[in-house]
Amino acid sequence: MLIRPAAGGDAVGLADVHVRAWRVAYRGLVPQAHLDRMDPVARVPGWEQWIREVRPPAGIFVLDDGGTVAGFVTVSAGPEPGTGEINAIYLAPEHWGQGAGRQLMSFAVDHLTRAGFRESVLWMLGSNERARRFYEAGGWVPDGVSRVDESRGAPLTEIRYRRSLASAAGFASGGPAVSAAGGFAVSAAGGFAAAAPGEEGGGEGADGQGEQADLTG
Repeated sequence: MLIRPAAGGDAVGLADVHVRAWRVAYRGLVPQAHLDRMDPVARVPGWEQWIREVRPPAGIFVLDDGGTVAGFVTVSAGPEPGTGEINAIYLAPEHWGQGAGRQLMSFAVDHLTRAGFRESVLWMLGSNERARRFYEAGGWVPDGVSRVDESRGAPLTEIRYRRSLASAAGFASGGPAVSAAGGFAVSAAGGFAAAAPGEEGGGEGADGQGEQADLTG
C-alpha cells in the first residue's frame, strides 16, 4: 500500500471510507440517527471541491491499496502561529488492526514537521477511549481545551490534543519509505497490536473542523 496525495478520482473512495468508518467506530458514541443519515454519495462533490482547492501546507493524503482508497489523513495549518492540525484520520474497517493507522499518523506528523510547524493539535470525541489510547501512544496529550458540539443530535464533548513536532523523527523512525511509484510505501510492521476501532485511526480526528467542516460528520 502507498500513501500519496489525493487526486480528483479519489473523491468517491474518500466519501465511502469516511462514512463506513464513522458508522462502525462511532456506534454507541454518536446518535444512531445521525450515522444512518450519512450519505457517501452526497459527500462526493464536497470532496471533489476540496481536492481541487487544497493548497500547501494543507493536504489530503490517501492510503492507496492497489488503486482503492483504504484510508486517509487530512492536515492543515492550525489556529495558532507555528501550529499545524490533524483534521481527520480514517481507515476502512477492513484495514483496522494492521498498523496502517500508525503509518498514516506518522506521515501526517512528518508532513507538518517538514512544513515548519513546531506543534500540532487535533480534536477528538471525549468518549472515544480507544482513540484516546491511540493518540496518547503516539505522544499526543490533552492540552486542557474542550468544547461541546451539538450539531449531531446530542451534545458531544470534544477535547483537544497537542504534541510537539520539534523532535518528530518522521521517516527516519519507521515512517513510510519512498516507493518507486512516487508515493510512500506502508510497512506492515510497527503497528499497534490487536488495535481496535479508533486505535488504528478508524474513526477519529478533528471532524467538522476548519476547512473540512462541510465534508465531514
